[in-house]
Amino acid sequence: MFTDIQGVVSECIAENELTRKLLDAVPADQYGWRPNPKGRTAADLMWHLITSRRWFLEEQLKLPISDKMKLALAKTPSTTEHMLEALDVVMEEELGHLRGKDEYWLREDTEFFGRNTTLGGLVYAMIKHEAHHRGQLSAYLRAMGARVPGVYGESADETE
Repeated sequence: MFTDIQGVVSECIAENELTRKLLDAVPADQYGWRPNPKGRTAADLMWHLITSRRWFLEEQLKLPISDKMKLALAKTPSTTEHMLEALDVVMEEELGHLRGKDEYWLREDTEFFGRNTTLGGLVYAMIKHEAHHRGQLSAYLRAMGARVPGVYGESADETE
């Protein structure tokens, strides 16, 4: 859990950079790749990594979403460049909201899927959710034969 806003902001920035690395590693000609018929396509998983933050911000943390973010997320991009641009808009807004909060806000009680937590706990859940889907995307990259960037350390592709 988090105890101060600067720690939250720093962690969100660091996790965002890891997500950017993985999004940038997906070959454009593999956007339609999926592990099986039930799985998301690579593009759908990439987009989920970006848009799920809006859900956490707006629906769970009850923070207002700007028209700029709504516009950036209105249509699924077809290129990595545009996905990264959308991620930048989301992160700019997320960090703006978080920088305006304090430690008391982090400790405010709330509920998440029937479980008591705090707003700081929700931010932590958002970060864990992102890490979970980055793990999926890493597995996609390996299975499609693409280069896998390191996330919390080097990958086998980086040590060759």
